[in-house]
Amino acid sequence: MKLGLNLRRAPGGFLAIWAWYDFATYTATSYRFRLRLHIRPRIFWSVNKWNVIDDHLWNIDCELVPREVLADLKTVEEQHRVAVTPWAT
Repeated sequence: MKLGLNLRRAPGGFLAIWAWYDFATYTATSYRFRLRLHIRPRIFWSVNKWNVIDDHLWNIDCELVPREVLADLKTVEEQHRVAVTPWAT
């Protein structure tokens, strides 16, 4: 799907999607309007918003970890290493 307005013929009607990407927040947004004309005419409307980076990391089974947490973990590991390392006699 391309950014901007996407128009196409759907089975039994028409489909219009407005897709947008916000570079500041890494958020993609799509507004979907579908008009179904066969049997019982209906109008469908949906809005989807998702963070592209979080979605990609979730797909590859990864998590974001703040730098402060990594720094604390490094400090704890260094303290543990100093406490466990025996002195040469």
